[in-house]
Amino acid sequence: MSKRILPALVLALAILPGCYKGSKDTSKVLANVGGEKITQADLEVLVKAMVPDPKQAQQLMTSEGFRTQKAEFVQQLAMQKVLLAYARKQGVDQDPAAKVRVEGAVAQVYFQNLLAKRAGGPPPTEAQLQGMYDEVKRKRPDAPPFEAVKAQLAQEFNQYQLMKDLKASMPVTYADEVGDPGI
Repeated sequence: MSKRILPALVLALAILPGCYKGSKDTSKVLANVGGEKITQADLEVLVKAMVPDPKQAQQLMTSEGFRTQKAEFVQQLAMQKVLLAYARKQGVDQDPAAKVRVEGAVAQVYFQNLLAKRAGGPPPTEAQLQGMYDEVKRKRPDAPPFEAVKAQLAQEFNQYQLMKDLKASMPVTYADEVGDPGI
């Protein structure tokens, strides 16, 4: 388990520091970056954000693999805080290209979080899969037969439903030259 989780935690440490400002907790201080503390509680929040199952998060935080890499994670988090502060001083946070990339990274994290919340739900019914397939078939008449892709549809159902919900949550219109991509 931890071999899959640890790279995800490293990715979270790369993206989340800009979103997560730390807390006013009194737990053990693991680092201090320009007056901003990185505490044990901060590290635990990041782990729990990456591993939504509380039991798995606790297992990870008490595993030997985590203990040996804890220093590396904290050092990386500290250097990222230094980098963010330096970049702000240099005006990088005002660069339009940087803003677009940051917004894309944040959107991806939010999407993954929303998708993870749906993962524990009941599996899709045959009728739901058939409805999903029918939409795909309308857009791609050459799509393989339903039975050939049924297992793949089941795996992608939560993502499909999330995309449908997102589209229904806010009106989006496209120029004729762009066209409506559907779901």
